[in-house]
Amino acid sequence: SIAVCEEALVKEGLRRKIVVDCSHGNSNKDANRQPMVMEDCLKQIEAGNHAICGFMVESNLFGGNQEIPSDRTQLGYGVSVTDACLDWKTTEKMLREAHQRLSKVK
Repeated sequence: SIAVCEEALVKEGLRRKIVVDCSHGNSNKDANRQPMVMEDCLKQIEAGNHAICGFMVESNLFGGNQEIPSDRTQLGYGVSVTDACLDWKTTEKMLREAHQRLSKVK
């Protein structure tokens, strides 16, 4: 959790600045849950949390992922070959909403 991370930073004498990975463990490796992770972080910032200073989102032109085929010409353009990603349309919506909301935070 953010609070546990903040405590660890303080204990080590480090600045309380946290970049949240909206993917991987925070979304249970389900790319479609990334917007919910970011939404939770935005609510924390709006409620006064000053430690969250950034986000990481797994994104590509097209959502999902693909295996690397033996015939590389079969690779889909703009689709991840590692972790599943959000598509660009969803990513853009998330970023625009975050910008709009965060621009109101003091």
